[in-house]
Amino acid sequence: MTRTPGRGYPLGCSYQPDEPPPQMTVPQLTAVRDAARQVAGQPGAHVFGGFLIVNGPARAWHAQLALRGLWAKIRPPRTG
Repeated sequence: MTRTPGRGYPLGCSYQPDEPPPQMTVPQLTAVRDAARQVAGQPGAHVFGGFLIVNGPARAWHAQLALRGLWAKIRPPRTG
């Protein structure tokens, strides 16, 4: 995940300058626990503010991240 809520890095991305630290506070862990209970039994990728939960393969979500990663490698360089 990036520091932007609900936004992750594309698959294959090796440079992640905006990645938050891995340590989580007690309120963040409580939110993860509550979210996990909320999506239990619902396959797919479930994006929350500062984290995501992937239940099962979540092929569509992985495909989207893979396409973003490919685009990041082939897009024209940014100018200005």
